[in-house]
Amino acid sequence: MGFHEQRIGMVAVLAALSSISAFAEENINTTSANQAEELPEVNVQAEVPNEIRYKPKRATTATKTEADIMDIPQVVNVVPQQVLVDQQARSL
Repeated sequence: MGFHEQRIGMVAVLAALSSISAFAEENINTTSANQAEELPEVNVQAEVPNEIRYKPKRATTATKTEADIMDIPQVVNVVPQQVLVDQQARSL
């Protein structure tokens, strides 16, 4: 490929790129700064499948026995599996 062919190719690429930016400018929303666009009202309704799903009542202690969380004498942070899934935890 000679210098002349490279130059023609470069001009073609530049012409194509400049037409893309000109096309993009034509599609700009023309709403003025003083005129606010009103969006339709959105109503969100949801139900919680389990009201206490993040609050376990029992935990397994170091002795591998199940006990009420209130009966465990030391500080223990209990994180239900669903919290880890919902927050997409990758490590502890």
